[in-house]
Amino acid sequence: MRTVILGAGSAGMQLAKRLSEEGKDVALIERDPDVARVAANALDCLVVQGDGSTPEILERAGTGAARHFVALTGSDEVNIVTCSVVAAEYPATSRIARVRNGYFTKLVPERRSFMGVDRFVNPDIETARSFIALLARESELDVVSFSEDELVLRSARIETGSPFAGRSLKDTRAALGRDFLVAARERAGVVEVPSGATVPEAGDGLYLLAAPRDLDALLGQPRGADSRFHKIVIAGGGPIGRHVAEGFLETDEGKALGLSRGRGRIFGRKAKRNVVILERSIEVCKSLARDVPQALVLNRELADEDLFLEEGLAGADLFLAVTQDQELNLLAAARAKGHGIQRCLALSENNAYIELAAKLGVDGVISIKSNVVSSIIEYLRGGALTTLHSFFDRGLKILEFTVKEGSPMNGAVIRDLDLPKGALVIFLNRGGRSSLPAGDTRLAAGDRLGIFTSMGAIRGVESLFLGEGA
Repeated sequence: MRTVILGAGSAGMQLAKRLSEEGKDVALIERDPDVARVAANALDCLVVQGDGSTPEILERAGTGAARHFVALTGSDEVNIVTCSVVAAEYPATSRIARVRNGYFTKLVPERRSFMGVDRFVNPDIETARSFIALLARESELDVVSFSEDELVLRSARIETGSPFAGRSLKDTRAALGRDFLVAARERAGVVEVPSGATVPEAGDGLYLLAAPRDLDALLGQPRGADSRFHKIVIAGGGPIGRHVAEGFLETDEGKALGLSRGRGRIFGRKAKRNVVILERSIEVCKSLARDVPQALVLNRELADEDLFLEEGLAGADLFLAVTQDQELNLLAAARAKGHGIQRCLALSENNAYIELAAKLGVDGVISIKSNVVSSIIEYLRGGALTTLHSFFDRGLKILEFTVKEGSPMNGAVIRDLDLPKGALVIFLNRGGRSSLPAGDTRLAAGDRLGIFTSMGAIRGVESLFLGEGA
């Protein structure tokens, strides 16, 4: 099935590229002739130049045969109006619109469609969720937890003398007497899903999944395993900074927007929540002080030379730079790192500053456009197949599939699943409890499967679990 995208800006280009790489049929509509020409040269998909709100251009893009229409221009109004046109001309095509107006995000979930739009994607809220989810997963430790830490995935480099080196994984598991699963092996930059006969060597990287006590026995305690953030500084009181603070502090607004999930893992279950917000606008400070009273709001310029010392910020655990100026965010995060703050992240419009951030010592960059694209892809998969974690530098993902009534997977046996090369079932969650999968387990409605997959195998995974038309 085809996906038609309106707007060849950064988000539209990213979405078209990712869908094309997964083998999807994609058409991209762009009004500007020069931008459309660049997109046509850069992408392996149909690019149509013209006004996407006109039936003629929509027809040329094949919208009538499309399952999804995604409006990603920089204008809320254009996105909504175009979706309304698509709803009138092609009612069977689902419509997704990128909007920043908070009113649309707060529409009641049970309303199926509003003004021709089936799904509103708010970049500010999606980015705030990404910050909170990233910190909750503690991904800087190469640790990913599932079901309240019942199972943990860790990456480890195999050293000479390791019990994993020089013998098959099947023999290693029998000799060590521990219940674990090796989800992937990395060798010379190439990542593959291993079998029981795979023999790791010194220098290989392994991704191991097991209960925390088993992983600790096999690999030792992870670096910083007992750490939690006690004092968090948010630089920028705009929409993203506000939403992050609401999620951290579990305000009513934060809970309503689903921003507080995982907060306990960031602070610790019973830890005091100490959040400081830095904002240059006095009017925004007044609004934040009124709406997020649990936070300490300071009216300060990030460029102030003595900011960190005067406000006692040097001992903070986490610094998030989320102003609308991405260059300022990078510099502020680098300064915070220089003042000894443990973890510093910066907000960026796109991925262009990731390499520079690493050179400046900044721990990570969160891209607004990438989060919008990821949210849309989750929706396109229909909610049954979602992304739990991405290892962007390795081209790997952990997906979760929910078995529903009427699904072909309902009643299937795990060992009989025809998984594509590069994909592996790594856990089963049944009744809220996660465990390593057994080959003879028969799936039932409500089960959730964790699938470790390379980017190249995602199309096959979708076809298997969602059907050939996915």
